Amino acid sequence: MAVGRIAREFNLYTKITGSQRLAMFGAQKDDLPETGVS
Repeated sequence: MAVGRIAREFNLYTKITGSQRLAMFGAQKDDLPETGVS
């Protein structure tokens, strides 16, 4: 449920991949939290 709320909030495309991983696409760089990586 939390993943769905986040996807909706940021208007992301989501899918479950063939290897049972969750993929989320469409985030803008400004939407991502600060990670300290340049």
